[in-house]
Amino acid sequence: MSKRKGAKGKASQSKDAIALAEIEQVFQDFDPGETGILERESAIEAIDVLGAPGGKKLVELMDPENNGFITYENFSDIALRALRDQGMDDTVQQAFDLFDKEHNGQFTFEAFKKVAGTVGEDWSMTELREMFDIADKNQDGFIDQSEFMDVMEKVGLS
Repeated sequence: MSKRKGAKGKASQSKDAIALAEIEQVFQDFDPGETGILERESAIEAIDVLGAPGGKKLVELMDPENNGFITYENFSDIALRALRDQGMDDTVQQAFDLFDKEHNGQFTFEAFKKVAGTVGEDWSMTELREMFDIADKNQDGFIDQSEFMDVMEKVGLS
């Protein structure tokens, strides 16, 4: 393992530790009796405080028995995954913004070619065109945000 990968792993663990501390604090704020259990509505509010999207759907995942109560263990597991996903979505959005210099929700082959030339890979024009055409599902000459997200999901980056 390279030092770079090890450092990245430690950074990820550190982010998780910070997120878990925040999750625990928010859970405690909504559990003043220290029961280790939140009612469904309190859990939705707690998710909102954490800033994770989809509070109601997340709480459904946290309450697999559908009894209206959320344990700390279920809350922390699902909340941590949601916060990780949100961070990944932000990263994918930042990547899209590198290509979308005009901020109109899409980019051309020329923009793709410029950014691709800065990442340190030596792709041929044919390879670049093939990558672009694969991503441009509707073949309109642009890669829009939806097409970009589809590619990121397929390569495991979203």
